Amino acid sequence: ASITENSAAGTLVGTVEAVDVDVDDTHSFTLTDPTGLFALDGSDLILAIPSLDYESLSSTTLTVDVIDSSGYVFSKDIDITVNNVNEAPSFISLDNISFEENIPINSTIANFTTTDIDAGDTHSYLFLDSEGETSSTSGPFRIEGSELIANDVIDYESDQSYTFSLRTTDAGGLTFDTTFAFSVTNVND
Repeated sequence: ASITENSAAGTLVGTVEAVDVDVDDTHSFTLTDPTGLFALDGSDLILAIPSLDYESLSSTTLTVDVIDSSGYVFSKDIDITVNNVNEAPSFISLDNISFEENIPINSTIANFTTTDIDAGDTHSYLFLDSEGETSSTSGPFRIEGSELIANDVIDYESDQSYTFSLRTTDAGGLTFDTTFAFSVTNVND
C-alpha cells in the first residue's frame, strides 16, 4: 500500500478484509503500528495524523490481526510506502553581504545557497523586480549559476548599499523569494 506525503488525517490508505472458509463468520481487526501514524476505522486503514512527511519516514511495516468469532487470529504484515512530492524551497542564504568598492568586474561577490527539504534538489537563481519579472542582471550585478558577480564598477561614493529581491526555483518549478541588502565598504582611492 502507499500514501502520498502531506496527505490529510483520515486519508484512506486501503481496506483490509478477511477471507474465511466459514462464510458466515464475523471478524474484527486490530492494528499494530510502531509509528503511531496509522489507524483502523472499521476495516479502513487511514492516516491518523494531520500530515505525513516523506523526508521523515519513507516506508514502514504495519501488522493487521484479523480475529474471527471463535477467537482464531491471523496476522498479516502490510508494507506502507510514502510517496514523495516536491516541496518548495524555504530559504536563501548568502555567504557575504558586504564587499569593497572598486571590486574588479567579473569578480564573485557572494554565493547563494537554498534550503529545501527535498534532499538533492537543484536550484537556479534570478533577480526579481517589483513587477514580479525575473532577470539574471540587476544594476551592477549579474547572476551566474549560484554566484553574484560584479557586472560593472561599483563605487562607494555613488552607492553605499544595494537592495535587491532574489528568486530561487527548484527542479520542479517551485519558488521562494526574498530580499537582500548589501553594503559597500569604502576604500582609500
